[in-house]
Amino acid sequence: MKTDSRTFGTSTLIGKNE
Repeated sequence: MKTDSRTFGTSTLIGKNE
């Protein structure tokens, strides 16, 4: 699970999936 500022800000679902 990668919690980047870009992914976390844009979509939490995709961020968790990545």
